[in-house]
Amino acid sequence: GSQQVMMEVQSARGNEELALEAGRKALVLNPNDSDVLADFGCRLIYRGQYDRGGTYADQAAELNELPPPWHLFCQFMVANAAQDTGRADSIARRLDGEAGPFALIPVAIAAGRRGDLAKAKAAIAELIDYDKRFATRPQEPLALLGIFPEPAAILIRDLRAAGLVAQK
Repeated sequence: GSQQVMMEVQSARGNEELALEAGRKALVLNPNDSDVLADFGCRLIYRGQYDRGGTYADQAAELNELPPPWHLFCQFMVANAAQDTGRADSIARRLDGEAGPFALIPVAIAAGRRGDLAKAKAAIAELIDYDKRFATRPQEPLALLGIFPEPAAILIRDLRAAGLVAQK
């Protein structure tokens, strides 16, 4: 557990390489801990390392029947980036009804993709209520979640396709 916490601390300090090193140590010490697997996998996914990170996120999902939204969000990011819309939309359906950006982003993107503009608009409005910067500078709240610019750009592109309109 201490190495997982160190991964969080190093990431918060902006020391991403040290965070990943602590994550690797946490995996060695806790190879069957779904939170450690998901946390490390998500860090890789947030950097755009979808294949490698997705492997850890999928292993975490196998160990956890009822994963928290952030676990599923990482799996959504992998599927969405790969344009596996069937899997991405399936994950988004599991997140429907949950609060916060880890659920609202996938719900909005999936709803927009299938043409359910009312659902997409409602999810986007809730996302903006969560953090007003989603309406003006969506890269900022995504960066606060730890998502690097390139993967954030994919999410922003898809949120805009779902109806997110940049406001001044």
